[in-house]
Amino acid sequence: MTELSAVLAALADPTRRAAVQRLAHGPATANQLAALAPISRPAVSQHLRVLRESGVVRGTPAGRHVFYELSGAPLLEAQRWLDALVDQWSRAPVAEPHPPPPAKERS
Repeated sequence: MTELSAVLAALADPTRRAAVQRLAHGPATANQLAALAPISRPAVSQHLRVLRESGVVRGTPAGRHVFYELSGAPLLEAQRWLDALVDQWSRAPVAEPHPPPPAKERS
């Protein structure tokens, strides 16, 4: 899977997107992230693993805790791809609307 595909796949899950939104405000531990979602701590750890493997977040050990934070490069790559897509789409020709089909006559 390419880096962009891994990032988009990681961000496809709403729980992971919520974690990414929280991490946009600064580093957090898995326990802090678990407090935001109605899922177990092990489930949060699994989501964090997917985010780490995609490169979206990185963990920094600090004593007994690991602080997670966003990793900019993969997110910027996704943003560049989306910006290019929107730019291309905004310059694409618009399809002419098709006229409605003629009404069927009753016999």
